Amino acid sequence: MITGVRSVTDDGALARVDRLSPWASFALIRLGFWFLTAFTVLWYPEQGAGVPVFTAWGKLPSVVFGAFEHWDADWFLGVARWGYKSDPHRAAYMPGFPALVHAGSWIVPMLAAAVLIAFAAAIAGVVYTTRIARDLAGDAVAHDTAILLAVYPVALVFTAPYSEGLFLFAAAGSLYYGTRGRNWTAGLFAGVAVATRVTGLAVIPALVVLAWPSVRKRGVLSLAPLVALPLASLVAVSAYYQSQVGDSLAWVHAKAQWERHVQTLGPLEGGWMSAKAAYHAVVSLWGVPANREATNIFAFNIIDFLLLVFSIALTVWLFRHLGAAWGVYSAGLIALATAAPVTDGGEVLQSFPRYVLVDFPLFIAGASLLQGGTTRRGFAFGALTAVAAVACIAFSRKLWVS
Repeated sequence: MITGVRSVTDDGALARVDRLSPWASFALIRLGFWFLTAFTVLWYPEQGAGVPVFTAWGKLPSVVFGAFEHWDADWFLGVARWGYKSDPHRAAYMPGFPALVHAGSWIVPMLAAAVLIAFAAAIAGVVYTTRIARDLAGDAVAHDTAILLAVYPVALVFTAPYSEGLFLFAAAGSLYYGTRGRNWTAGLFAGVAVATRVTGLAVIPALVVLAWPSVRKRGVLSLAPLVALPLASLVAVSAYYQSQVGDSLAWVHAKAQWERHVQTLGPLEGGWMSAKAAYHAVVSLWGVPANREATNIFAFNIIDFLLLVFSIALTVWLFRHLGAAWGVYSAGLIALATAAPVTDGGEVLQSFPRYVLVDFPLFIAGASLLQGGTTRRGFAFGALTAVAAVACIAFSRKLWVS
């Protein structure tokens, strides 16, 4: 749908914006990346360990839907098909997304169900995110927020069997309804976020901050659904794990299977470990190490640390310019993402770029900072698009990206 709106940029100039709806722009960009990647897989087929395990209908649909079926995708699909009992590693993957995929597999092949659910949920998440962005900063920022989410280098997981799309939908939906004072709806969405990823707990304090001004009028009990529903979701998930593997805290204990351990000082220690790993990586790369695997780990440790610093800076900006609730959510998500780093000498903040992907207020902050500067806006979108294209091709060849 083509819409015409008027918005005011940061420098006060009135600009006419004739664009696709933000969610449509996001969907078209991601479809472009997805199908171009699938074309490269057709042109140069995957081989050996890079061949996807799951299929969808025939060869061509399998190539399209399996373009990004690697790494965690196989774990999510494994949970959806076989549950948790046969492999303790699977307990690290919360049941929200696999449960939907399992249900969808009654209608279409499991691989197709996973990708379609992930993509549809991501689009819905962008709808809620851009509604929030429009309320906070206007139409131009809302549209650029959708573009940033679309060209972020690891946004490829929105068209893969990954849970990020569902989490974005649940978290953004929860906070959107929180801004409307619809506490029961917000609490239900928060429950879905927690069942999808434990980092959904970051939604709770942000919801309380949003609702706090109305407590005097509505009473403290009005906060109950914002806290009780997501916590009830976590209890239900724990009960499910108890029935499946005999351990109600398997979602915590399974982290050790992946060499993740909660540190004594939590995110402070995790951040310090990341800083040390990045410093060691810079020193090592200066000597041009011959080991390719070591070089890759060094590069990712540097990228993760720089992204952590950038995320913290944007979180501070959120507190100062858009309000405490958005800063609280972002800070909570970053804290949970860094509290249990990898301790086996590899990538310390493994998968941190994907945690940032669902930290949607950071994208609203980024879009806000790009307003009023055509050159920096074009450079940012162009650079991210180029890196995203490389990431898509690399990921489709089962090269680690995030």
